Amino acid sequence: QFTEEQINDGVEQLKRANIETGYDTAAIESYAVFTKLREEGVVPKGVKFQVGLPTIASVIGPFVERAFQAKVSPIYEAALFRATREIQDKIPHEDLSIQLDLAVDTAYWEGEYLTPWFDNT
Repeated sequence: QFTEEQINDGVEQLKRANIETGYDTAAIESYAVFTKLREEGVVPKGVKFQVGLPTIASVIGPFVERAFQAKVSPIYEAALFRATREIQDKIPHEDLSIQLDLAVDTAYWEGEYLTPWFDNT
């Protein structure tokens, strides 16, 4: 059990850490391999480069202690949005397809196994 002070201290440390998801770095590096393979004819012309991203719920729900979830969610959301923007800025739109991984989200929608920290309406 965490005290409110411990939760707030942890959240403040996380805010100062300026977290990064790394999804942008991985996608941009992978895109370089994709374009090389396309130039070599291994990947046919017209095939899009797909980037799969987990939703905020898919990360916060399973991996963040319940007491921290509501306060950590906006911090992670900002990091995910920065990564998504970087992907969109660096990979040509005509080549890019972004897929959201909703595996955990459906469990929240159903309400059978997980209780969301957010308004589930």
